[in-house]
Amino acid sequence: MITFDENGGCYDHVPPPATTPPEASAPAGQMGFRFDRLGVRVPTVLVSAWIEPGLILNTPLQHTSLLKTLAEKWGLGHLTARDRAAHDLREAFTRGIPRARADWPVLTPRPLPDEGSVARPGDHPLNALQRDIVRLANAIAGDPEDSLSDLRTVWEALKVMQSTMGARPSCR
Repeated sequence: MITFDENGGCYDHVPPPATTPPEASAPAGQMGFRFDRLGVRVPTVLVSAWIEPGLILNTPLQHTSLLKTLAEKWGLGHLTARDRAAHDLREAFTRGIPRARADWPVLTPRPLPDEGSVARPGDHPLNALQRDIVRLANAIAGDPEDSLSDLRTVWEALKVMQSTMGARPSCR
């Protein structure tokens, strides 16, 4: 199972749906949050010889769906009301017998390039989000001028952040 944490989620056109809170009687957390709503959509890939190639599930799943699946499969107790109420992953495992090894994808390893030919992380060009973060830091520091048009790399942006916010660059 390959999945991402909430920060790896995808924008959606609808608000996150309601869900069962882990413990309904627990007091509300910060800003009254009761853990009764799901977060952003999170991509997940299931890899198994017991799953048909190219299968796509449209069932809303949660991080706790794995816990539910394990609890149901092995007769374990549920941790909270949330994993008890979650959909499990069993519908993905549709094969009565596993696929033959001949049906598995062929993986060809790619060797790592020589160290001298790989750019250091700080030498990568800035993306739009990184550029916006530097602009925001500049504005917070009281420099409304957009003098950042000449920034090209992450390392250059870190130097600007160091001078405006007192941050210490650490890409090299």
